[in-house]
Formats: sequence, C-alpha cells, structure tokens
Amino acid sequence: MIKVVVFNTDDEFASSLRNHLQANRDARIVAEVSNPDELIPTVERLTPDVVIVYLHPEPDPLLTLASRLNRTCQKSRIFAIADSGDPQLILTSMRSGMCEFLTKPIDSEQLSMALAKVAALKPSGAAKGRILATVRSTGGCGATFVAVNTACELVSSCNQTAVVLDLDFCGGQVATYLDLMPSFTLGDLAESSETLDPQMLERVLTKHSSGLAVIARPTALSQGELLQTNQAHKLVTAVISTLTDMYDYVILDGLSPSNQTDLGLLRMADNILLVMNLLVPSIRNAHRILEAMTRRHGLGGEGPSANLASAESPLERILLIINRLGRESSYLRIQDVEKTLKHKIFAQVPDDWRTVSRSINAGDPLALYAPNSKIRTSLVDLAMRLAGNDPSSGSRASSTRASRTGHSDRASSLLGRMFRKATERNRGGQKNFRRSLTGVVSGKTEERTNR
Repeated sequence: MIKVVVFNTDDEFASSLRNHLQANRDARIVAEVSNPDELIPTVERLTPDVVIVYLHPEPDPLLTLASRLNRTCQKSRIFAIADSGDPQLILTSMRSGMCEFLTKPIDSEQLSMALAKVAALKPSGAAKGRILATVRSTGGCGATFVAVNTACELVSSCNQTAVVLDLDFCGGQVATYLDLMPSFTLGDLAESSETLDPQMLERVLTKHSSGLAVIARPTALSQGELLQTNQAHKLVTAVISTLTDMYDYVILDGLSPSNQTDLGLLRMADNILLVMNLLVPSIRNAHRILEAMTRRHGLGGEGPSANLASAESPLERILLIINRLGRESSYLRIQDVEKTLKHKIFAQVPDDWRTVSRSINAGDPLALYAPNSKIRTSLVDLAMRLAGNDPSSGSRASSTRASRTGHSDRASSLLGRMFRKATERNRGGQKNFRRSLTGVVSGKTEERTNR
C-alpha cells in the first residue's frame, strides 16, 4: 500500500483528485494539507511514500517548498500537478525534486503508472495493514459490539493481527467491552510531545488475552475536547497510518459521517461497515448515511477491497451489516431493505440479547464467553469474509458451526420462516395505516383499507 499526502488549496479540485486516488487499489490518502507551513511537518510525521503538490495558484513559492521538502524528506517521492503542461514549468519542477508531472484534468492511467513505479521500489515485505471503520445507523444498534467481536475473530479465527482504535471520545466503550483498564489512552498521546513512532504506540496499546490490541478513548472528557482540534486530527491520522505498519487490521470504531473531521478518517478506510437493525428508524437513517457517504462525500466507490463483494454485489467499500436479526423484525424483509437502499446486505448477525448482554457485562468477547453460540458463528463468518476466506471451506468457522448443531437444513428452514411475510389481516373494514419500506424512508405513509 502506498501512503499519499496531498497538498492542495483548491477545494473544487480536491474532490476530483481524491476520487482518482481512492479508485487506485494501491494508494491510501493519509493526509490532505492546504497550509504550506504544515506540509513539511506533516510529511516528517507520516513519512508517506508519495507527496502530491498541486501547483496552484502560484507555482513559484510551491516549487521552493517542494525543493525544501525534497531535501528534508528524502524517503518521499514528490508528484507535481499543474493546470497546464508548460515546458518551462515541467523543467523547473524536475529541478525542484519532483519525479512526476501531471496536468489537469487528471489522466487515471498516467496516475496509476506513476504510483506503480513507486510501488515497485518498495521492499517486498512492506505490505500495509487494512483499515476497517464501523459506522452506526442509530445509537444502540450494536456497532461497537460488532467491531470488537469481529476484531477478536480476525485474531483468533483468521490468525491475523488486529487493533481497535476507539474514536468515540465521549462515550466510547471498546475497553469496557473487553474489561480492560488502560494505563494510557489516545488522550495521553495528544498531550505528549514525544515523536510518534511504533515504540511510542506500543506504550499506549492495551493488550487483551485474545491477542487483540486496543487504543482506548480518553479517560477524561477534557482530553476528548482536546482531540477535537485540527492538530489532534492530524495526530489521529498519523496514529492510524503508523498502526497499519504494525498490524494486519486496524479497526476504527465510533466515527460519524456527519462529522467533517471523521470524514477524513473514513476516507482512509478500505471498507466501511455500516451497522443497522431491521427497525424503521435504523433503516431510514442508514438510507440518509448512504446518500451522504456515496453522493456527497465519495465514500462508496470501488475500493481496495473490492474482492469482498459477491458476484451479485456492486464493488463498493460500504458493507451493510444487519445486527440483531430476529423474529420480531420480520415485518421488514431483507430483500425489501436491499431494494430500498439499493445496496446488498453483506452480513447478518442474529439476535441473542441474553448471550450478548452477559458477554458485555462479563467483559469477555464471544470467542471466550460463548464460543459455540450461533451469534459467535455469524461473527466468525463475517471475519472470515473480511479476511478473504471462505467460511465453509474447512475453516475454524465451519468446524464451529458443525460442532454446534449439525442441522444446517433445519436452520436454513427456520431462517426462511423468519423472513416470511406476515399473514395476519384485520377482519373489520376500518382503515389500517401500513407503511411500505420505501414510504418509510421517504417519510410518506401509505393508507390501505382492509376488506
């Protein structure tokens, strides 16, 4: 994976450039800078593979900046983007230390070839960890539960290394779910003046007995307020970037697409797991979030993990997770939800409140508290799919399933009945207000009269 820092002062061009980079499976934007004074410190902190400098509006001072950057940060290769291909500007750019020169509008093939050259120079063992981000459709839908337990299964069932970063600075409970008492948190990092590196992060990490690592949210609310600043956002970005050098998976929990700061972090994610319930408020909010992330913010396009999608699914970065799937939610059918949201459901987690609540209160992930439960099996399958494995190909997930019941046909039949349309009808002639799922999302109510 190629880490990219972008310097750009043109907001209109930012979206186009971002989309071109995000469409490249080998590139990951780790920071976007618009203040010239912040570029060199940002590059020194993040040590990206590529720095892209848009020579706008005045090329000369930016060429001087690129020359300083080239002398100071020799491990990063610098690309220039200009409004025109003026020969003298190209020559001056090369003399300033830039190794590639691109012009607007961006040629995707030319950009891909330039990034491929950088990738070819990286050591063979320099693969980067993948970033997964969980987003909740409504409060209390179980996003943190899914994030923590999926991360545990990536470690225990998929033999991967994983770390969860709790980015809900006010109400985050990742450490609580695992009964961890961290000595240091993200707030301590924000208050520290030490240089951020893997050794520094190791002191902040809290390890669980399962092998999962956690960076907890700040202990004091005042530290959470400190992390809302622009400078702290750059720190969090640097933390995530450094963690991808240390772990196979970096899971970000507590992000909100309505928060401008969080949007920058969501753009770093290989996949965004949108967790929701089969309840009208949750589906309605999921629709709003999908609209915002795909249309306004460009977060739903093809991403680095397109292989996760099934043959029937669009190749998108946003993966829909239905949590707490049970009989009481059968009024809303999966196929209706998919049709309304125009998006395939990636995974389904069954409802088992008794097991889940006891697991949370005990501070144990399901892998330890209820290893043979149905809900744990669904999360193992989810982790397997995220890791690119087939859960039914003799893996630990399938063996767990077999040892648990051995009655897959009966389970399949039960699942079919679970989604069967309700057959109850009112006998009287009174008006019965029922809402179609499409109407619910749009805010309209259908009036039906039963005969």
